Amino acid sequence: GGVVLLREHLFGPLDLFKIVQLARRKIQLITFLEIFYKVQNSYISQSSDVFRIKAPITCEQEVQTELHPVPSNIDRQYRWNIWDLRREAIELTNMRMKRTSSCQTTKAKLTQVYPPKVQGTQTRVSRGTETEERRPRLKKTETPAA
Repeated sequence: GGVVLLREHLFGPLDLFKIVQLARRKIQLITFLEIFYKVQNSYISQSSDVFRIKAPITCEQEVQTELHPVPSNIDRQYRWNIWDLRREAIELTNMRMKRTSSCQTTKAKLTQVYPPKVQGTQTRVSRGTETEERRPRLKKTETPAA
């Protein structure tokens, strides 16, 4: 590797290598820089390692996740204290005996005495967009008595 004179400029081997690499990525530069033979020779010649594109080193690796991981046997609803169970039972019975208030509505929606009405049976509400049509009334004309 010596120095190359191209269009009154001196280029070293590394500069020429970078130019050929750039020309391979952008094909329009091959004719612009007049380096068609350099690029063509780099593909043909087996001995020239300077212009050869080195393939990226890859390796295959298998990763497998578990299809059915071991389930946790911890029950979050389990109460070991019998007094907690009794307290919850008393709350539930008291809730059934009382009427619904705003704080109980979220806990027990359908423990009311009467089930909620179906929306189809609700009365209609006029919102003001359906106003009455005004129709002119016919006046009575008096006919002369004969």
